[in-house]
Amino acid sequence: MSIFDKSQSQRNGFERLLAKIPGFKGYLAKEYRRESDKIERDLIAKAFDDAREPLRRTVTRVADSGNFDSLRFVAGMDPLEKLIEKVGNRIRFADYGYSGFFDTIKVDEAALDRLYQFDLGLYEKAEQLSKRTRELPALATDPEALRDEIELITQLVREIDREFDLREKVLLA
Repeated sequence: MSIFDKSQSQRNGFERLLAKIPGFKGYLAKEYRRESDKIERDLIAKAFDDAREPLRRTVTRVADSGNFDSLRFVAGMDPLEKLIEKVGNRIRFADYGYSGFFDTIKVDEAALDRLYQFDLGLYEKAEQLSKRTRELPALATDPEALRDEIELITQLVREIDREFDLREKVLLA
């Protein structure tokens, strides 16, 4: 069940009454979609937040191991952590998934459905990011594997950032 479907099923009596008013039902449905969009983006951003902690743990583990070869590569962790934070915040604070009731640009239901599919793809990539960073501390004593994984994670975050640029085009397509 999608977040939107769940929110629809949990309406109270007053909301169900308002849905009976001609023209207001569509407005309510869009409001629910707007709330669902915000919740979905918060979930994606949380995956980004969760991905930052293992980076710190990796730096600590490398420092504790005294492996000087690995220390060279953890210098790239701070810029990576900042990039993850930037992209996560960009997703968290993006415009809502549809224009407001009185806005001049209206987004139809099909566009919203495309947006949800797009966001689902972003969520899957954010989960992939979270998974990869959770595995990073185990590489603390293998400098080459650590370097390669840091590069792959950086590429993944940049790919998600570029993909997020397309979000508005999905909305207005």
